[in-house]
Amino acid sequence: MWHIGVPRWFAFREAVEPTGSGPLRALGLYRLGPVAYERRLADVVGLGWVMSNAASMVLVTVGLLDVVWAVGDRTIPIVLGAAWIALWWAVRAASQLLVGRRVLDMQLLALFAAIALLHLLVALLA
Repeated sequence: MWHIGVPRWFAFREAVEPTGSGPLRALGLYRLGPVAYERRLADVVGLGWVMSNAASMVLVTVGLLDVVWAVGDRTIPIVLGAAWIALWWAVRAASQLLVGRRVLDMQLLALFAAIALLHLLVALLA
């Protein structure tokens, strides 16, 4: 549900209109409860990369799993599943740097990295 609204919330349309004055052009403040996030053209580009990186990894992996399943192997050990999920969250965490390095960006990076670490621990302890 979150990604459905991202283009609107991060003002994609305003960002791509030819009236801008460069990558740091302000797109206004976005508020969600107590959180306020100053949007910039660079954020839109960064979010595009974040979504592209994360989605591409998921799509490639799902495609590979489909091929494996199509040839009859329908078992995926928890070690592999948890490791894959950990890697996905690690890519998502690192990609946050493409959005920015503000306090909220770094908090999101830390959250996603923690989720990756949790899944890595599951993979190692399984």
